[in-house]
Amino acid sequence: MNKFIVNFKVWSAAFMLVAGVALCAAGFLVEPRGEIHDSVLWYFAQCLIYAGSAVGIDVIIDHRIRSQKGS
Repeated sequence: MNKFIVNFKVWSAAFMLVAGVALCAAGFLVEPRGEIHDSVLWYFAQCLIYAGSAVGIDVIIDHRIRSQKGS
């Protein structure tokens, strides 16, 4: 696979994780303090899903290709 695409997926997944964690942390600072709104949790869940799919799908595909070549 093109190295640029792999790097883009990894960096975009890392950015989404950082953005999700930052938004959750910011959710504690706004009113009402200490309570995170459902929309923040939904956004964080979407960040986790994106990061997992961006990196995880490549891992599965690479594993299957390698196992087919080894057979």
